[in-house]
Amino acid sequence: MDKLSFQPKTVAQAKQQFIATAANIDYLAPVKKYPIRSLIIAFSAGVISHTKSHNKGYLSPSLLPLLVSIFRNQ
Repeated sequence: MDKLSFQPKTVAQAKQQFIATAANIDYLAPVKKYPIRSLIIAFSAGVISHTKSHNKGYLSPSLLPLLVSIFRNQ
């Protein structure tokens, strides 16, 4: 029966809990843990957004050796 006696928090309590929890989150932890993968993802996102913005729809052939070397150095 204790599970049914849940008391919702007030807005101020929920806000304080959210601020305390958000202060403890390290948003750069995945980047610090996997720097090469993060670089590949960021580079790929930049290339994709660049090709989409210029309506080319394809990657430059000179980017292929660069991407292969990044994957090999992982």
